[in-house]
Amino acid sequence: MAEPSGPPASGVVPDVATLHARTDWSSTPLGPESAWPAALTHALATIRSSPQPMILCWGPELVVFYNDAMADGLGDLHPGVFGRRAEDVADGAWRRYGPTLRAVLRTGVARERRDDAVTVRRGGLDEEVLRDHAYSAVRDTDGTVGGVLVVVRESGRSVRLPAAPEPFPSSHERVLVAESDPATRDHLLRLLAERWTVHAVADAEQALESALSEPPDLVVANVALPGTDGIGLLRALRTDARTAGLPVVLLSAQAGEEAAVSGLAAGADDYLVTPFSPRELLARVANHLHLGRTRRAAELQFRATADATPALIWVDDAGGHRAFVNRGWLDFTGVTDPVTELADWRERIHPEDRARHRAVTAAAVEAAAPFEVEFRLRHRDGGYRWVLDRGAPISAGDRDTGYVGGCLDIDERHREQRRHRLYAVLGDALDAELTASGRFAALARYVVAEGLADHARAHEGGSDDALVVTAVAAAHRDAEAMLFDLVSSPALRRETLSSHEARVFDPRELFVDDDPEPMWRRLGMHSVLAVPLTARGGMLGLLGVARAEGSPAFTEDDREVFTEIGRRAGVAIDNARLLELERASAQRLGLLHRATAEMSAAATPAEVARIAARHMETLLGAPVVGVWELRDGRLEVLTRSGWGLSAQRAWSSVPLSDSGAVSRVVESGAPIWLSTPAEVRERWPQLVEGRPGGFGAVGLLPLAVGQRNVGVVAVAFREARTFSPSDREAATAVAELAAQALDRSSLLVAETEGRRVAERLSDVATALARATDLQSVADVIVDHGLSALEAEAVVVCLTDESGVLRSVSGRGWPEGAAEFLSPSAAHPLAASVRSGEPIWSVDPVGGPWPAHTAIPLLVGGRTIGVLGFRFADRPRFTPERRSFVLTLGGQCAQAVMRARLHQAEHEVAVTLQRSLLPQRLPETERLAMATRYQPGTEGTEAGGDWFDVLDLGDQRFALVVGDVVGRGPAAAAVMGQLRSALAANLVNGQQPADALEQLDLFARRVEGAMASTVVCATIDCRTGDLRYACAGHPPPLVSGADGVRLLADGRGTPLGVFGRPPFVEADDRLDPGETILLCSDGLFERRNEVIDDGMHRLAAVFGGLVGTRPEPSADALLDRMSEGSAVPDDTALVLARLLPAPLRLELAAEPKELAGLRRVVARWCAQAGVDEAALTDLQLALGEAATNAVEHAYPPGAGGIVRVDLDLTSDATVTVRVADEGKWRPPPADPGYRGRGLALIRELARDVDVAAGPAGTVVTFRMPPEPVEVPVGAGARRAWSPRVQRAPVPVPRIRSGAGPVHVEVSGDLDLAGVQEVRSELLERVSAGTPLVLELAADCYVSSAGVALLTELTERGGAAGAGVTVVSPADSAARRILRLAGLDEVITVAPS
Repeated sequence: MAEPSGPPASGVVPDVATLHARTDWSSTPLGPESAWPAALTHALATIRSSPQPMILCWGPELVVFYNDAMADGLGDLHPGVFGRRAEDVADGAWRRYGPTLRAVLRTGVARERRDDAVTVRRGGLDEEVLRDHAYSAVRDTDGTVGGVLVVVRESGRSVRLPAAPEPFPSSHERVLVAESDPATRDHLLRLLAERWTVHAVADAEQALESALSEPPDLVVANVALPGTDGIGLLRALRTDARTAGLPVVLLSAQAGEEAAVSGLAAGADDYLVTPFSPRELLARVANHLHLGRTRRAAELQFRATADATPALIWVDDAGGHRAFVNRGWLDFTGVTDPVTELADWRERIHPEDRARHRAVTAAAVEAAAPFEVEFRLRHRDGGYRWVLDRGAPISAGDRDTGYVGGCLDIDERHREQRRHRLYAVLGDALDAELTASGRFAALARYVVAEGLADHARAHEGGSDDALVVTAVAAAHRDAEAMLFDLVSSPALRRETLSSHEARVFDPRELFVDDDPEPMWRRLGMHSVLAVPLTARGGMLGLLGVARAEGSPAFTEDDREVFTEIGRRAGVAIDNARLLELERASAQRLGLLHRATAEMSAAATPAEVARIAARHMETLLGAPVVGVWELRDGRLEVLTRSGWGLSAQRAWSSVPLSDSGAVSRVVESGAPIWLSTPAEVRERWPQLVEGRPGGFGAVGLLPLAVGQRNVGVVAVAFREARTFSPSDREAATAVAELAAQALDRSSLLVAETEGRRVAERLSDVATALARATDLQSVADVIVDHGLSALEAEAVVVCLTDESGVLRSVSGRGWPEGAAEFLSPSAAHPLAASVRSGEPIWSVDPVGGPWPAHTAIPLLVGGRTIGVLGFRFADRPRFTPERRSFVLTLGGQCAQAVMRARLHQAEHEVAVTLQRSLLPQRLPETERLAMATRYQPGTEGTEAGGDWFDVLDLGDQRFALVVGDVVGRGPAAAAVMGQLRSALAANLVNGQQPADALEQLDLFARRVEGAMASTVVCATIDCRTGDLRYACAGHPPPLVSGADGVRLLADGRGTPLGVFGRPPFVEADDRLDPGETILLCSDGLFERRNEVIDDGMHRLAAVFGGLVGTRPEPSADALLDRMSEGSAVPDDTALVLARLLPAPLRLELAAEPKELAGLRRVVARWCAQAGVDEAALTDLQLALGEAATNAVEHAYPPGAGGIVRVDLDLTSDATVTVRVADEGKWRPPPADPGYRGRGLALIRELARDVDVAAGPAGTVVTFRMPPEPVEVPVGAGARRAWSPRVQRAPVPVPRIRSGAGPVHVEVSGDLDLAGVQEVRSELLERVSAGTPLVLELAADCYVSSAGVALLTELTERGGAAGAGVTVVSPADSAARRILRLAGLDEVITVAPS
């Protein structure tokens, strides 16, 4: 860019007019002056004559003009800039003012810049001055904008700046300045060098080079740098790990929020618009340097902490470069120069894992989410180890700055998994072959195919002399022929075979080969491992494996793996050999093929013994056979044939310490054949003592598996018998087969029993985990004792404080047995508790729980109870069975202690919670209320749910429900504080929203109150006005005749949320009879349900309780919302029903007024929440009282009034007062069918009083909320029971005919109704016509109606005409019939 030329050499600066005259305008963009537009000429004339400093920029190129008043203000720029394009003026000036000039030229809209800090160079020195610049458009004659006029006004004094000082040598903080404009660069250098060491450069390339070679502490860069701009420089710094954290302050002439946001979005730490205040620049630079020092200190602390952590900690920058690793990472990888070696750290990932690692991390970076990935990382020893790498994004404000994470060494886990997989594959490979030679070959192929070795050679034989190569395998098939020819050292082979251990060899010492290029070297071998193949203590062969170049040498871990492979392969090969021997024996002894098949199929030792005995009988014709199994040092008989009773007693169980024949066969391991009675008597007199005739011949054969004896089989003959070689061979073959089968079946039984024990214990543990109280724990133990041990009876007893054993649960014991046992009693259960030792098998004794077995329940060496078992026979316990029983007892003891602790903690928690809640509710006549707190089933600590009901005076009440986050004493303490604070706010007259505002301020000062939720509502019982507000809590619900509505307008955020909007208060209206519900989310929120679905479910349940009083509604809500299952969370709720005002009525003393009275009373009771059954009784009693006043207080035709008052008390009792102003007529001596009204009232109501006075008669009584129970047939009885004819299906009209007359009563049978129908009905029934009265479900029957029905029944009985009443079973009419006792004398049929 062009720089100003400065003043002329002569030192005399011409005025503007002279400059204008000297300028060759034809060479400028404006062209010759004669072609200039009139607007330009006029504008120049205007500014030249003005004393105000002005600048005129004309045309698209913005050619610069100014007047003499402005020349001095330009400093050294005058006269060089006159007549030049604005963009050719000093670079800094154009960057600062160019955008504004362009904008005014383009839009024609005037602009103004105030207090611009302008640096003016004058005589080589800089001075700073504050100016105001006003930009306005100059329009041509056609209205287009031709130029821009700038009016300049000095707004502050000039300050001369000294020359740029040298950098302050003692400053340790370095500032890098990137500014292309020399004047601005010098200005920045002078400002910053007084405090810090400053290095200034002119472009982004120099700045980046300087920052990378010697990173500064802060960078100040102009956005408008030549070439790569300041934004590009910033991005380059952020993408390099060495400079990614440098604070960067950007300078730009572009003002406005959009420009600043773009700079900050690119990663800048600060953004200043030029011109700037020097003081502001210094303050911001100092602040960012201070933040940098703080960040470096934090980084040092982080590094120290990370180095002290055994995990492999790392940090990546935003570009994915590894910016930091801790000492653990360096030690694991062996990296010594992190700066250079970390640049390509991903090369240390195993090649097979790199793509997967890249995909996982890239997806996480794109989503700005954490990641977790397993891969193999090169260890410092050159090998790869599996690591689990977890990383999480690091954010600085709203931008991601990289990732931090750590690796865990999980190589051992992977090795173990790999081993299990290898062993499983080995088993499958060997099981696929049935012969020993096939399994040798499969073994060799397996180790090569699985990459365990490059070469494998299998030898068969039990000694060095017998070793023969049977199979080879190699990674390259052409090398297999050479493997057969390899010769190993006999001495080393013998050492390996004798040691029975796998050994690693150097091929140079193992192989014997004098060739200059030995065969092992041509095969590339560098590490060899010899593995013995053993089974049942014997040597079967040898497996040799080798690794070639490119594979690591065998390690100790490899030796362990191959040792296990050799053991498993040996067992598999030995099994194949055994199978081959069995097949050979079957082929040699064709008669034994069925025995082989049957024994192979035998699943239990008893089955094996029976098969062996049967085949011995068949092969040898032996009349006496016995098979014993060796168990726990004794020979236990498995099967016997031809034994007498004495033999069964003597030989069923033989200890090995016995000197008898059977025991000696086991000890010697050799068969015994006695062919004559003399040999039998001489060698084994025990076999013939006490036996008439004795035995003539005996054969005893050990059941041997290898060198181990598992039992004995014996055959005996009454006569002498010579055992031929074929006999002996056949018997030996059967014995061998039996031994093998017996061993297998014993192992199978043991395995099956072990598996069953494990499954049973697992079932027990699962059931006990769900049992939380003593009774359920004991029931679990009893159930599993009966099923798993096949016991007839089981009992669980626990000791109380005095040591007495008391039954918690039991089954199978005699009825009526005592439920406790003294600790000193002579009883197995008491004895086991005293000794702390199990009693396995004793004869049951008298007293409660006659048990065979007693197992003490021990916790920490202390006996807390005992398990008792009774069996059908005296039990015998195998080791597995004993282990199961002991484990069952241990699990029971631990579960008992857990249940006791859980119960105690839960009781304490519930007591604490309830003590913090209101103990009683305010008393009011207009509001029926119910509250509930139900603790959850999860945890034993107190919860944070709470409620409150406050009397605010003047019939106003406040309802509150809240929920504090957390559980335990801390949450309960917070709940108590919030409840008290909110109560104080409300009682002091604050409305709900204001009270929550004050509570929010209080919650911020209470630790643990953050995010608590509250709902608050106030009700004016006089008007029904409702005001409410919520702080993050579920909104209230209101139910009424029109359904359920959600009060959702007063919602707000939970307590303690900063920056929240004010709480909103909403209003509504509660009509009499409507009920409002406030509850915590524990009532409807379930883990497996969307919360909106839970709220809809609550609304449906709440709506189904419309008309129900609050107390039963509260219980029904808890029951129906829980759906019969345990609720995990605490629940608090408040129900309030607005009751109607007391009912005050005045009606004319006429029968027709009674029906209207009943309708008014029904509406009032619906609003008051009176149950339908209670309403029926109230209508009956009130109707009788009103009927008496109408009928008896006034003479006929005299007129009068009846006053009715109804009041509802807090316990839902209705108080009734019926008053008249007349005088009741005396009752007649014979009331006939009337006179039942007062008796009915006294039966239905409480505290009945009839007060007659000069002013009239007053009847008062109280109706309970629950109707009185009326037993069937409890009413008055007539001495006769007329015969009646039952009615067919009723019809809704009076119908005459040959059958009964049907009368449908659609109105009421009260005083007025009876007067309407009495005459006609009496006439019909007196004439002998059967009568059917069909009463509607809502038909009201007063005492007058009862009297009519009684009279109809009596007259019909006299005339032989039956009377039947048809009425629904649950109707009010049916109830009055029961109360009057008419259901016993009148046929009453359902509708």
